[in-house]
Amino acid sequence: GNGSSMGDGSSVGNDSRMGAYSRVGDRSSMGDGSRMGAYSSMGNGCCPTLPEHLLTIGPLGRDRRPLTAWLTAPGGPWVYTGCWPTDGDASLEAFERAVQYTHGDNAHGRAYRAAIAAIRLMAQAVQS
Repeated sequence: GNGSSMGDGSSVGNDSRMGAYSRVGDRSSMGDGSRMGAYSSMGNGCCPTLPEHLLTIGPLGRDRRPLTAWLTAPGGPWVYTGCWPTDGDASLEAFERAVQYTHGDNAHGRAYRAAIAAIRLMAQAVQS
């Protein structure tokens, strides 16, 4: 949960989550698909296992945060930006629905839709 901590050399399994302001100790590792909340930190010498084929675009949105897409995620691209995903569904389709609901056709919505189009093109390119 929020504010949790893990000792040095700890390991967190695949698809795990930690809340905002959490801390992972030195030399710790996180499994594939794991994520940490905003303002979280990882200790010295700690290196998360990153998936292949990441695309980062930004800054975007009213908070001007980077958007990162895991292009080869199981089931299609997964999207992470700011506090997204809020319910654990990081799919591109869920993100697209949230963008439409939240931003409609304003400038942020148009920028996010351009990023979504780029993510789709890049995902096709790396999977062919």
